[in-house]
Amino acid sequence: TTAPPPDTTAPPPASTTAPPPDTTAPPPASTTAPNHQGGGGGDPHFQRWGQEHDTFHGECDLVMVHSDEFHNGAGFDLHARTKIQDYFSYIETMAVKIGNDRVEFHNDHFYLNDVKYTPADLPLTFGDKFSVENAPVEHGKNVNYYQYYKVDLHENSSVLFKFYKKFLTFEIDGHPADFADAVGLMGEFHTGEMIGRDGRVMENFDEYGFEWQVNPEDNIIFRDATRSPQLPYEQCRMPTGARPSRRHLRSNLVLVAQAQEACAHMSGKGLDLCVDDVLTTGDVGLATLW
Repeated sequence: TTAPPPDTTAPPPASTTAPPPDTTAPPPASTTAPNHQGGGGGDPHFQRWGQEHDTFHGECDLVMVHSDEFHNGAGFDLHARTKIQDYFSYIETMAVKIGNDRVEFHNDHFYLNDVKYTPADLPLTFGDKFSVENAPVEHGKNVNYYQYYKVDLHENSSVLFKFYKKFLTFEIDGHPADFADAVGLMGEFHTGEMIGRDGRVMENFDEYGFEWQVNPEDNIIFRDATRSPQLPYEQCRMPTGARPSRRHLRSNLVLVAQAQEACAHMSGKGLDLCVDDVLTTGDVGLATLW
């Protein structure tokens, strides 16, 4: 009946040596955050950063993107010049300014700091680390009707300018490290929200288009800075020709069928706008820019 002696052997002390701290800092958000996309073209429709397309038919010069902080304060501006034809409009030319360098794009030539070049002169480098190059036209397209330019914005971002005949479409692929402070018709960079020049949120895209017409306080980057309309003298002009109703446009069943086939790679709102572009202009080739 004698109880066994108690175990007086103390358990070994817990290790007082803490595991080495993880000194590997996570990479900064600016290098890991995904790029945002935007663009515009057609009649013309503009896709704000990460958003669906909205339409603005005004003829004028428009601030697509403005960034003061781009590449450590070099600054970035992307402007579009739209033109009315009958009852529709389209992007006629675009220009980009980075630091003190300006590039203006046309379907068969471009200007770098007011010097005229042709696609045969590409690639060209400017500002030490930016470049303009020919981008490949997709297989099966008649290269006589297409000219694609790509502006490489060094490491993270780029802009693609796609001409089909006289119609210009653009696509911008922007990284937060480059465009976190961007404003303009493409909207607030992180959300694509329509933010006016004074910081207010806007709801109507037509009003938003007028808001971002180039004004004298913006960088003036087109070679011909006098093409009307120009603020402060005249606002964007809207088409005055009678626009055919959607029902009337879709009465041409042959063209409707061609448009739907050509736009089959699109869906939702993009499909409708693609078909409308073909029906409005009568040019099935416009579908290939979507």
